[in-house]
Amino acid sequence: MKTIYLKLLARLKELPQIKYIDRDKGQLEQYEGDRPPVAFPCILIKQSLPQCKNLTPKEQLCSAQITVRVAFDYTGDASSISGEARLQSALSYFDTVDAVLAKLQGWGDAEMNAWERTSQLEEDRRDNFSVLRITLKTGYRETISS
Repeated sequence: MKTIYLKLLARLKELPQIKYIDRDKGQLEQYEGDRPPVAFPCILIKQSLPQCKNLTPKEQLCSAQITVRVAFDYTGDASSISGEARLQSALSYFDTVDAVLAKLQGWGDAEMNAWERTSQLEEDRRDNFSVLRITLKTGYRETISS
């Protein structure tokens, strides 16, 4: 999982509009003061291996699930009475989310299968942050060392 995280981190660092990337440790939910300890827009990453299958006693085929949360300090007005320019500005965070997805959907290499988006949703929040959660999956072969 460390290898996947490092590859993902390097890939997402290519996006100039993203100001902060880290593992998701609850930074947006558990913080003191007015703001969480991140720079916006940010990406928070969580990984899991929901399924692993033995190929040999020391080699497994692993299915990985990666959750990428793209967060913004959102203050725009996307209502039906907004003017066109104001509406486009308020919804511009979707362009950043699309850029993140373009970096990840179909991405793979000799060590891991092509990534596939399995879901995307906008989180319900009580604060002014907009958070879009993209869930992706990939697979890889892992050799367990002694």
